[in-house]
Formats: sequence, C-alpha cells, structure tokens
Amino acid sequence: MLAFRSRLDLVQGVPVKKLLLVAVLGGTVVLWRRKASAKAERDLWAEATDTVR
Repeated sequence: MLAFRSRLDLVQGVPVKKLLLVAVLGGTVVLWRRKASAKAERDLWAEATDTVR
C-alpha cells in the first residue's frame, strides 16, 4: 500500500495520472481511426476488384 508523506505528495501525482489517461485515450482514438480507415480501404478494393456484377 502506498504511504504518502503529505497531502502535497498525493496532489502532485494527480496531473501525471490525468496526462497518462489522456495519452491512453488519445492512443485508443488513433488506433480506432486507423482500423476504420483500413476497413474502408479493404471494402473499396473489394468493390473495385469484384468480378461478379
């Protein structure tokens, strides 16, 4: 269990946690958009190269 020497130690950790949370959320959004873009490109190529019409 963590033991904080003072209230200041507890407060100083909060911005780091917030930055970490923002970084994780930002990374998730980037990966989600990249996945959606790849799917759209696959669908476009599938439609363009479909031989049965």
